[in-house]
Amino acid sequence: MARRRGRASWQKHAALIDAIAAGDADLAGEIMKNHTEQTRHLYISQFGEEEPAQPPPSRRRRRRAPASFGS
Repeated sequence: MARRRGRASWQKHAALIDAIAAGDADLAGEIMKNHTEQTRHLYISQFGEEEPAQPPPSRRRRRRAPASFGS
C-alpha cells in the first residue's frame, strides 16, 4: 500500500520526524492521529471490515526461571 502513496507518504513521515526532533509533542500527536485514521479508512475500504478481526492468542512459550547453581 505504501508504494502507491509514494511521495506524499514520505513527506508525512518526514513531517512526523521533524515534529519529534523539534520536541513538538502536540504536532507529532496530531500527525500520528491523522495517519492512523487515514490508514484505518484505507484498510476498511480495501477489506470491508469496520473493526479488524482479533488476532489469535499468543502461542509463545513462557520462560522458565533460571536454574540456581550451587544451592
